[in-house]
Amino acid sequence: MDFDGVEIDFEGSLEWSVEDFENYIEFLAELKGEFEKFDLEVIVDMPAIDNQMNLQVDHPYKYSRIAQLGLDGYVLMMYDYMYGKIDPVGISPEDWVERVVNFAMDEFGEEKTKLIGGIHSYAYRTEASKVVRDLEYLRFVDIQKNSKYLEAVRDSSGELSFVDQGKRYYFADSIYLQKRKDFLEELGLQQVNVWQIIGNPWFE
Repeated sequence: MDFDGVEIDFEGSLEWSVEDFENYIEFLAELKGEFEKFDLEVIVDMPAIDNQMNLQVDHPYKYSRIAQLGLDGYVLMMYDYMYGKIDPVGISPEDWVERVVNFAMDEFGEEKTKLIGGIHSYAYRTEASKVVRDLEYLRFVDIQKNSKYLEAVRDSSGELSFVDQGKRYYFADSIYLQKRKDFLEELGLQQVNVWQIIGNPWFE
């Protein structure tokens, strides 16, 4: 076969019922068993959960259960933090990412070497100074066409943003990608996975 395996991405998993999660665990276990016969990998994308969220939000999704499957990789989707929060807020704040990584490492135990850090390479536009609900995703080339592009300010996480006509634009560039990759390596992750819209920046 001319491919290495599959990466499973189910969205909305924090809203699942207990039955949904148990069915998901069974599905992944069966998939791993079948793919092993052909020496193919199974990697799974996971929602970003930190210790605070794990205690406060009632959901059946448990990192420790996923870790027991012995898959080939576990991607922490550490972006889209801004939903439901008051602008300005980043796509992937550094302090939140650190909490997620630390919690995941504790939960995964010996499997933590297979954790993969998810990095975003996209942009979005939202109403400035309001609760972030409705988003429009953009490409980096679209951002560059805006006259305010050169006025963008970089925050402590490396993300860039500017405001134009009541809209805030957030975006990532190659400097951000490299900074985030280095940060994840400092936290102990050995691999990264980039969610990229075609035409967006890559590493420096």
